[in-house]
Amino acid sequence: MNISEVCRRGYFDNVIIDGYTMPLYNSMGIELHNNESLNEALDLKTQAYLHGLAKIRVNIYGKVENYESAEDITQMQLYRSEELGLIRQAIGKFDRYLIGYVDIIIVKGNCVFPTDVESKGISEETAVKLAKSDGQFNLIIQAIKMQKDKDINIAIIDKIFIDKHFRRCGVASWMHDNIQEVVKVFGLIDINDVLLTPGDFTQAAETEFNMSTKQYNKMLAKHYKGLGYRFIAPDIMCKHIRKQLLF
Repeated sequence: MNISEVCRRGYFDNVIIDGYTMPLYNSMGIELHNNESLNEALDLKTQAYLHGLAKIRVNIYGKVENYESAEDITQMQLYRSEELGLIRQAIGKFDRYLIGYVDIIIVKGNCVFPTDVESKGISEETAVKLAKSDGQFNLIIQAIKMQKDKDINIAIIDKIFIDKHFRRCGVASWMHDNIQEVVKVFGLIDINDVLLTPGDFTQAAETEFNMSTKQYNKMLAKHYKGLGYRFIAPDIMCKHIRKQLLF
């Protein structure tokens, strides 16, 4: 990632990354009965608490220390909001501006559960209820199929967005190159494979790239191949993560 170029374009002092994990399904919790262990409760109520699925949101921000004069600070804030269309978040004595984000769905393998928990609450029926698009449904189903033969954790790149003013700075490529570490830090889990579907969810192919959707998707597929992904289905690409000791 060309941090210097990102900072130059946004008049930032540095770039920061932040993230958090959330349940993919909005559960009200796990109901407990007399003399029932937590593992037993998980097995009996998998449709109420889909503990095998999670979502990680990773945000990339431009950070500003605000050590200039009050007049210069105001001028730069106006430039970022009016010219770049960025939203200012004031945190203590500094500001930060969202320049991109990545949404990652984690399909957990049995290896992350106690050995006597038999079901993770993941099935095709679950995917139908949770998937917000055909592409997301197909990716979850593909992950489930891959887990039938191997006990693995799979990350799905659901969405990746970089503000148009900060593209061609290697931000998205950096996320793909560091996906294993990103998931480990913000999701606290090791992954074995990463799945994605080349697609234009921002509808930017024609407006920003002067391409048809088909041409744009073909360009994306070529880009992803350069980042280590390979097609394993007509519309699904996969990158295998080599095992390494991170922490």
